[in-house]
Amino acid sequence: MNDVKVGDSIETMQDGRAIGGNVHRVNTGVVTRLTPAQVIIRNEHGNVQRFSRATGQAIPQIDKLCPKYMRKSETPSGEPKASKTEIANLAFESRMRTHLAKPIAKSLPQDFSDLEEIFKPAATAALGKMKYLTTKNAKTSKGESLGFLTAILYLAPSYLSGNNVCPHASAGCIASCLFSAGMGAFGNVKRARIAKTKAFFHSPKAFIERLAKDISAAQRKAEREGLELCVRLNGTSDLPWEVFGGEIGVSLMDRFPQVIFYDYTKNPSRIRKFLAGKLPSNYSLTFSRSESNGETALQLASEGANVAVVFSTKKANGLPKSWGGREVVDGDVSDLRFLDARGRIVGLRAKGQAKKDMSGFVVSV
Repeated sequence: MNDVKVGDSIETMQDGRAIGGNVHRVNTGVVTRLTPAQVIIRNEHGNVQRFSRATGQAIPQIDKLCPKYMRKSETPSGEPKASKTEIANLAFESRMRTHLAKPIAKSLPQDFSDLEEIFKPAATAALGKMKYLTTKNAKTSKGESLGFLTAILYLAPSYLSGNNVCPHASAGCIASCLFSAGMGAFGNVKRARIAKTKAFFHSPKAFIERLAKDISAAQRKAEREGLELCVRLNGTSDLPWEVFGGEIGVSLMDRFPQVIFYDYTKNPSRIRKFLAGKLPSNYSLTFSRSESNGETALQLASEGANVAVVFSTKKANGLPKSWGGREVVDGDVSDLRFLDARGRIVGLRAKGQAKKDMSGFVVSV
């Protein structure tokens, strides 16, 4: 299909199923867009199809195929069914393709000197004037009712920015990520998170200094409102913030000993350091269970760690009383994990894409 042009009318063959066996359906379509690797066609039914320019083969819409054919022994084209991990990976790649195909990615800067350019349409005109920490969303409002002001840093998860901020994430975790939930569904918010992540990798020390200023501002806000400040730096990432000292070589936890810091992590070594008292005393960590670290999760729980587990429980229903022989506490009541007693299972209800999980990341109940 290397010789086609935009506007060309071509016929495509699509596998279908009918009583008595397989049939082939021929569609007529018009080429609407070309990329170096794909030909995008809108067929006579108004549907968009993608084809490989190299092979001419149709590129399946993985998000639609995964849930429907996970229970079958083979795919619609007769090929063996992929493993759960492979399907989770494909589902995430499909979501990333859709996400990155939008104008959001087209507006990303080519170099860091142009970072502020992507904020011209937004209320904040430049990255330097933008607040890195968020204190207003569903998570933070629950904490306020308990006397805490929560400030959260949201970065672009996994490798969405071009740099991986979730090195221990499983395929199921990536596919179920809530990066586009809530305010994350808005284009300017996605652009901001990608820009912040790029800024961090470009100059980690300067980034830490900027975070320190934001934490100071959040402290003043908490004092005005009569609340206690807590900070979650891994809102949509899994980075070891305790090792970043900024320009002065002092971690944020040590700079603000009166502030509570807390995070979720899939890094077992960080959890063991936390349990051994080798992390700052004002930094609390909760281990996140996935489809690939279940045994580690149970072992850490037996050592006294709290473990977050995502269940298929509906919003209005109660969570299981126990998991892995340990008491389950409702983690959806608030995000204040540092208040949980040790050695508990923190139950979370599946949200967003996680409701469609087939990888085992979400525990079925």
